[in-house]
Amino acid sequence: MLEQVWKLNPHPEIAHAYLRARGGDSAVDRLKRAERLESLRTNNVESLLIVAEAALDAQDFAKARAKAEAAARMHSSERVYLLLADIEEAETGDQGRIRHWMAQALKAGRDPAWVADGYVSDKWLPLSPVTGRLDAFEWKVPFDQLEGPVEEGAVSSATIALETLPPVNTAIAERAATAAAAPVTVVSAAEAAPPAVPVKPAPERDERKTKPEPAPEPFFGRPPDDPGVREGTRPSGDQKSRLKLF
Repeated sequence: MLEQVWKLNPHPEIAHAYLRARGGDSAVDRLKRAERLESLRTNNVESLLIVAEAALDAQDFAKARAKAEAAARMHSSERVYLLLADIEEAETGDQGRIRHWMAQALKAGRDPAWVADGYVSDKWLPLSPVTGRLDAFEWKVPFDQLEGPVEEGAVSSATIALETLPPVNTAIAERAATAAAAPVTVVSAAEAAPPAVPVKPAPERDERKTKPEPAPEPFFGRPPDDPGVREGTRPSGDQKSRLKLF
């Protein structure tokens, strides 16, 4: 059913549903399904863009760039240049070229969207939020974003953008190529762990040389400092030890 509708009127939401209809597909499988849509409707901007997006997900940068540039020559819009900026960032990482495509996106016209009574929406709505009219949204370019007529023999903006694209920075390209060609070294857990340091056993204590600790004495166990009067020094009962004052 999606293929039949795509033949009549290609739409990005139909392509998204077609590519994601089967769960568990890889990026390469989605690229093959996108190429199937392109074969059903050739020489179409939406067909070229859906293949370019799928190729970018599959890391096929050559095909993604070729399809995106073909779509830009056919109809230059904000979505096309933003896609070229994404491809540039993923493939080369050159900030100069990325800024070039971003600048072109700012100058380009907007892509078709759902429009109802002057209101632009990212998704279809059953009612118009302005007038409440049923089934008022249409898929078209907003009126304030329409471009002027193209004169015969004039060079298109896409051709100028492609011709003024700065060259790739060689240093960045070499670093990206080196990082892609560098072999991945898998280090096991045993190799990653630091070498074990041998632990010396603690010397055994010689119980014969150790002196026994003295037992603690109780506080009240020792004799008092003043022993008192001894028995031999006490006066006898007959001895008078008192002084008579009178």
